[in-house]
Amino acid sequence: MIFTIISTFYSIERRKRDLDLFSPYSVFLLVFALLFAIKPLEIIFYREHNERILMWALIYVDVGLLSFLMGYYFIFGAQFGKAIDPLPDRWRNDKTRIISVISIILGLVTYILIIKITDIGGIMGAFTNMWQFRLRAFTEGRAYLAMLTQFFLSVPLVIWFIELLKRPRLKVWEWFPFIAYLMVILFIFMSFGVRGMPINVIISLLISYHYLKRRIPVVILGVIVAGIIFFIMFAGLYRAAAIENTPVPEVLMQLSEIPAQSYLSVFLDRLDALPNFMTILEGFPTSSMDFGYGSTFLNFIVQPFPRSIYPEKPYLIGDLFTQQFFPSDYGWVTKDPSIFGELYMNLHIGGIVLGMFLLGMICRIFQGYIEKNQNNKGVILFYTQVFGFPAFYLNTGFNSSTTIGFLFCLVFVLVFLNLIRARELKQP
Repeated sequence: MIFTIISTFYSIERRKRDLDLFSPYSVFLLVFALLFAIKPLEIIFYREHNERILMWALIYVDVGLLSFLMGYYFIFGAQFGKAIDPLPDRWRNDKTRIISVISIILGLVTYILIIKITDIGGIMGAFTNMWQFRLRAFTEGRAYLAMLTQFFLSVPLVIWFIELLKRPRLKVWEWFPFIAYLMVILFIFMSFGVRGMPINVIISLLISYHYLKRRIPVVILGVIVAGIIFFIMFAGLYRAAAIENTPVPEVLMQLSEIPAQSYLSVFLDRLDALPNFMTILEGFPTSSMDFGYGSTFLNFIVQPFPRSIYPEKPYLIGDLFTQQFFPSDYGWVTKDPSIFGELYMNLHIGGIVLGMFLLGMICRIFQGYIEKNQNNKGVILFYTQVFGFPAFYLNTGFNSSTTIGFLFCLVFVLVFLNLIRARELKQP
């Protein structure tokens, strides 16, 4: 049923315009298919499960998808998205270089600061103690420093790439400085043990090329996606093995002895939105937690404030979910309930219907905005940093780091673009 709905509505969308796998709507449906169409097959054939809970989970998911599509095709979203003003498209070369250099310096400084604060034993210590470094770098208010490091270093990279794409007949050697900087960034981001950071860099460059140079063929995209999936599997196993100063060659030797099915298992385990939603259906409400009636969304208002400033601030939905259902894991990992889980925890099936309808409208607004401004450098720069919005809500939820990252990125890119924009000449 889920496959039928996705293919039907996607075929409608494809008839209206050329196939664009990078659009917000396409990304949403692709992520949805992974989490709620492919994952159920793995659960049914290879995992122990409660058939009744799985059945109800898929019914709720189908209802949510239909609500999303109703919101997406509601006429208001398309009109509003195309009415939003575009971001600055003309940049001053001198300001772009100066601000980019300053941003890179700040990014390196924040990264070194994280290394010092976490006391992990230097940069190589991050690679030989990757699990501990990831844990220390994203707790106790340090997540904001990691986020700053990511934006300070990646935004200048994308701007550099966009400017290179606009130049005609570039010689091969002119790409060498850019490639060298790209390697440095990937090295830094991989040290955090967060697979999304280096993947986001690669996808940002692909999006820039796709919209500002030429469309990437579907076959090539398929090969790239396969490479990203392999990296997710490899990085997950590497992070688990890189503990207590394990030398890098020894970690690689351990990984070479792991059977192929273990790699696939790492990837499938990452698709945990449906199992987590099933956990909620099976055990919620609990003796200590009842339906929130919108409280998790209201609690988000104070989330941008670090806990060091506001110690009593409410927890993110992932923290609440992990504390309730996986208390022994809390402090080491945080599990997210998915958007379906969060909506259910607030207003049962009514929350899923209303929330997914609104999410569909938001996706259509975003889709219309990108469609109208797909040749605008400023808009594409912004989109490279938030391409997973709103699709990543499927795996996390609204009151999560996904929303914090989106708002943080919006402010950062707006400030960056206003600093480098070329002023319009006034007509006499």
